[in-house]
Amino acid sequence: SATVSVLYCVCGGRTMKSVLIVGDGNFSFSLSVGKLQEKGDLELIEGLLGMKGPFEFLCTSFDKREQLLGKYPECEKILPALEKLSRVGVRVEHGINAWELESHYPGRLFDAVLWNHPHLGTENFNLHRFLLCHFMHSAKTVLSPTGVVSISVLEGQSVRWEVPTQGEKVGLTLAQRSPFLPSRYPGYETRRNRTGGSFQNSHTQDHHHDALPSVSLLFSKGGVEKKPEVEEAEPSAIPKKSVELNFFCEICGKGFKKKQGVDTHHKQVHVYKKYGDWTIEGKDLKCSHCDRVFHDEEARWQHEVASHLGDTNIPHPSREGDETVQESGGYGYFPCEVCGMSVSKHPDWGMPAHLESLKPIVGLELPCGVGDCPKLFIEQRALRQHRNFCRLKAQEEQQQQPPAP
Repeated sequence: SATVSVLYCVCGGRTMKSVLIVGDGNFSFSLSVGKLQEKGDLELIEGLLGMKGPFEFLCTSFDKREQLLGKYPECEKILPALEKLSRVGVRVEHGINAWELESHYPGRLFDAVLWNHPHLGTENFNLHRFLLCHFMHSAKTVLSPTGVVSISVLEGQSVRWEVPTQGEKVGLTLAQRSPFLPSRYPGYETRRNRTGGSFQNSHTQDHHHDALPSVSLLFSKGGVEKKPEVEEAEPSAIPKKSVELNFFCEICGKGFKKKQGVDTHHKQVHVYKKYGDWTIEGKDLKCSHCDRVFHDEEARWQHEVASHLGDTNIPHPSREGDETVQESGGYGYFPCEVCGMSVSKHPDWGMPAHLESLKPIVGLELPCGVGDCPKLFIEQRALRQHRNFCRLKAQEEQQQQPPAP
């Protein structure tokens, strides 16, 4: 065909290596590597994948096209630009789940599968460990015999998420570890999955001399691990695993029983700097309903509302990684055969719920509905917790209003 002839000419008659790019957010990375190939500048991507080009890029997103355009307005220009690069081997697909690749591409093999900065839109170490294990298990099924899997994460995440270990679980060997510099890819922007905002934002720049450094991990189906080109420091102050503490702050390592706790802590302590140079010492405010103690009055109030007032029958999150649990409500647990997570045998929230938890947060669809509150949520649990606060605040405001004459 005419397209094949153009590709053959552009690539100098060389065989193209097939590269599957998953979870590319706003497709700015795909556009960058496509333009580099158009110029014949393949050094960066060759170093990242450990193989010589030229390449045929299949660039994908988890979001549907409509969701993508709603979250990333810049895609109005990026997607048409990518379509123009079809002459140099760039194609685009939407609605591709990174851990169901064998279902999306049955019988097809790729020379490389690449995912930059995977994130579910929620801060949970265990879930990201399980996500990457399922991703690499799926990627392995669509790899050619000499194929590789490339994962780029923020420095320290590969240790916290135990990325090399997840590869070992599914039979992939860490072959190369090297710095990943997004700034070397013209036009590439690292975007948050949940909001579409950049995580190399102004707040990050204000508190770090450079953008948060990233590292690239390259896995193969076999062989001996090469000497790393960059060493990662072991993150400090990360608490040991505990059955009680399932959520941890990625900045300071403080542990929490519930996701709401780590989200609130992150915003108030590390984003808004509400407590200045905060430490966990000096807790002396005791909850009036239980034995919990807190740093200040507002933290205690938030805990009491969430745990003891209003709607207190909110279901507890699943016990990610807790393999010591045997029975709950008469139902047992079994380990997922891919990642090892303890999965409930309950017919309504067993394996389907486990797999659903490994999908990224896509959109905000559930309204608060209390008064004029405009907030939207993506899960019932968060909505019900928020409504507790909204209702109590509305009651307090009503009580403070002067009586009608």
